[in-house]
Amino acid sequence: MKVDLITIEVKNLDESLEFYTKVLGLKEIKRISPETFINIVFLEDEQSNIVELIKNYKSNEEIIENEKCRVSLVFKVDNLEAIVALLESKNIKIAPGPMPGYIFTYDPNGLRIGLKEDAFI
Repeated sequence: MKVDLITIEVKNLDESLEFYTKVLGLKEIKRISPETFINIVFLEDEQSNIVELIKNYKSNEEIIENEKCRVSLVFKVDNLEAIVALLESKNIKIAPGPMPGYIFTYDPNGLRIGLKEDAFI
Protein backbone atom coordinates (compact mmCIF):
# COMPACT_ATOMS: atom_id res chain seq x y z
CA MET A 1 0.00 0.00 0.00
CA LYS A 2 1.16 3.55 -0.72
CA VAL A 3 -0.29 7.00 -0.37
CA ASP A 4 -2.08 7.96 -3.59
CA LEU A 5 -2.83 11.60 -2.86
CA ILE A 6 -3.62 13.96 -0.03
CA THR A 7 -7.00 15.69 -0.17
CA ILE A 8 -7.61 19.00 1.57
CA GLU A 9 -10.98 20.75 1.57
CA VAL A 10 -10.06 24.42 1.58
CA LYS A 11 -11.79 27.59 2.73
CA ASN A 12 -10.24 29.77 0.01
CA LEU A 13 -8.90 28.12 -3.14
CA ASP A 14 -6.89 31.14 -4.32
CA GLU A 15 -5.10 31.56 -0.96
CA SER A 16 -4.41 27.84 -0.81
CA LEU A 17 -3.04 27.75 -4.36
CA GLU A 18 -0.79 30.71 -3.57
CA PHE A 19 0.58 28.89 -0.49
CA TYR A 20 1.11 25.50 -2.10
CA THR A 21 2.54 26.79 -5.40
CA LYS A 22 4.43 29.98 -4.48
CA VAL A 23 5.59 29.04 -0.97
CA LEU A 24 6.00 25.25 -1.14
CA GLY A 25 6.76 25.01 -4.88
CA LEU A 26 4.16 22.46 -5.94
CA LYS A 27 3.06 22.54 -9.58
CA GLU A 28 -0.56 22.73 -10.67
CA ILE A 29 -1.26 19.79 -12.99
CA LYS A 30 -5.04 19.69 -13.43
CA ARG A 31 -8.31 21.48 -12.59
CA ILE A 32 -11.77 19.98 -12.64
CA SER A 33 -15.28 20.98 -11.57
CA PRO A 34 -17.34 17.78 -11.21
CA GLU A 35 -20.29 19.86 -9.93
CA THR A 36 -21.07 23.55 -10.37
CA PHE A 37 -20.37 24.13 -6.66
CA ILE A 38 -17.08 22.15 -6.50
CA ASN A 39 -13.67 23.15 -7.86
CA ILE A 40 -10.74 20.76 -7.55
CA VAL A 41 -7.09 21.53 -8.27
CA PHE A 42 -4.44 18.81 -8.37
CA LEU A 43 -0.87 19.74 -7.45
CA GLU A 44 2.30 17.69 -7.79
CA ASP A 45 5.67 17.82 -6.06
CA GLU A 46 9.08 16.91 -7.52
CA GLN A 47 8.52 13.25 -6.59
CA SER A 48 5.12 13.09 -8.38
CA ASN A 49 3.19 13.01 -5.09
CA ILE A 50 -0.28 14.50 -5.52
CA VAL A 51 -2.09 17.02 -3.32
CA GLU A 52 -5.76 17.63 -4.16
CA LEU A 53 -7.31 20.93 -3.08
CA ILE A 54 -11.12 20.91 -3.03
CA LYS A 55 -13.31 23.98 -2.70
CA ASN A 56 -16.92 22.94 -2.04
CA TYR A 57 -19.03 26.11 -2.02
CA LYS A 58 -21.98 24.27 -0.43
CA SER A 59 -20.09 23.00 2.62
CA ASN A 60 -17.89 26.01 3.47
CA GLU A 61 -19.69 26.52 6.79
CA GLU A 62 -18.96 22.90 7.73
CA ILE A 63 -15.16 23.30 7.61
CA ILE A 64 -14.18 23.43 11.26
CA GLU A 65 -11.12 22.52 13.26
CA ASN A 66 -11.25 19.10 14.86
CA GLU A 67 -8.96 19.19 17.88
CA LYS A 68 -9.16 15.41 18.34
CA CYS A 69 -7.47 14.73 15.00
CA ARG A 70 -4.22 16.52 14.14
CA VAL A 71 -2.96 16.09 10.61
CA SER A 72 0.41 17.21 9.29
CA LEU A 73 1.52 17.30 5.71
CA VAL A 74 5.32 16.99 5.73
CA PHE A 75 7.63 18.05 2.91
CA LYS A 76 11.35 17.36 2.59
CA VAL A 77 13.21 20.52 1.51
CA ASP A 78 16.72 21.05 0.18
CA ASN A 79 17.39 24.33 1.99
CA LEU A 80 15.39 24.92 5.16
CA GLU A 81 17.06 28.26 5.77
CA ALA A 82 15.78 29.58 2.41
CA ILE A 83 12.26 28.30 3.16
CA VAL A 84 12.34 30.00 6.58
CA ALA A 85 13.39 33.27 4.91
CA LEU A 86 10.55 32.95 2.38
CA LEU A 87 7.97 32.22 5.10
CA GLU A 88 9.21 35.16 7.16
CA SER A 89 9.07 37.48 4.14
CA LYS A 90 5.40 36.54 3.74
CA ASN A 91 4.70 36.97 7.49
CA ILE A 92 3.82 33.28 7.83
CA LYS A 93 4.27 31.97 11.38
CA ILE A 94 6.89 29.31 12.05
CA ALA A 95 7.06 26.88 14.98
CA PRO A 96 9.92 24.57 15.95
CA GLY A 97 9.64 20.96 14.88
CA PRO A 98 10.51 17.86 16.90
CA MET A 99 14.23 18.08 16.04
CA PRO A 100 16.80 20.40 14.45
CA GLY A 101 16.28 20.90 10.72
CA TYR A 102 12.51 20.55 11.06
CA ILE A 103 9.89 23.29 11.42
CA PHE A 104 6.13 23.63 11.35
CA THR A 105 3.94 26.26 9.75
CA TYR A 106 0.27 26.36 8.81
CA ASP A 107 -1.46 26.72 5.46
CA PRO A 108 -4.30 29.25 5.03
CA ASN A 109 -6.82 26.60 6.19
CA GLY A 110 -5.02 25.81 9.45
CA LEU A 111 -3.46 22.54 8.23
CA ARG A 112 -0.14 21.96 9.98
CA ILE A 113 2.73 21.76 7.48
CA GLY A 114 6.06 20.18 8.42
CA LEU A 115 9.20 21.21 6.55
CA LYS A 116 12.40 19.24 7.09
CA GLU A 117 15.83 18.96 5.50
CA ASP A 118 16.74 15.34 6.23
CA ALA A 119 14.71 12.16 6.11
CA PHE A 120 14.51 10.57 9.54
CA ILE A 121 11.98 7.84 8.83
